[in-house]
This record gives sequence, C-alpha cells and structure tokens, in this order.
Amino acid sequence: MSDNHERTFLPPYMDIDRLAKDGLLFSQAISPSSWTLPVHMSVFTSLYPGVHGVINTDKRLSENAVTLAQVLKGAGYHTSGFVSVTHTL
Repeated sequence: MSDNHERTFLPPYMDIDRLAKDGLLFSQAISPSSWTLPVHMSVFTSLYPGVHGVINTDKRLSENAVTLAQVLKGAGYHTSGFVSVTHTL
C-alpha cells in the first residue's frame, strides 16, 4: 500500500450493522437435509436427497445426474471446485 492510501478498518459491530442494513432477510429458509453432503448435492443438482440418492458417504452421485457445473459449461462458462475436507468414499 502506498503512503497516500491508508486502509480504514471498521469496528466489527459497524460491519454487522452495514450487513443488516444492506443485506437480505429470509424469513423462512428450509434445508433439504440436516448435514452438508446431501445439501451440497441438492444445490448442485436441484434435486432432493431422496432423488439424487447421496444421503450418506457410501453413496455417489449418479452419472446421469445433471449438475449446475454441467449446465454452466454448456452455456460457455468454466467452473472449478476447491475443498478443504473430503469424505472417504
């Protein structure tokens, strides 16, 4: 950073106040499952866990399932994924 540009940090409560002022409020949010793996598969496929079948770590997504990444690729986008934890399958 140059001497002419000083970074200003807001106290944490001011960031939260700004988020509340500028953010969205969802008065009702429903998850298709109680844990991450099936929820992620639902987000990636727009299918409920009972339909995509990935309800525990010994299940894999069907080769026939269409994912958001595939739809985006078909529209000319490039996608990638980054994970810090993997499930042992």
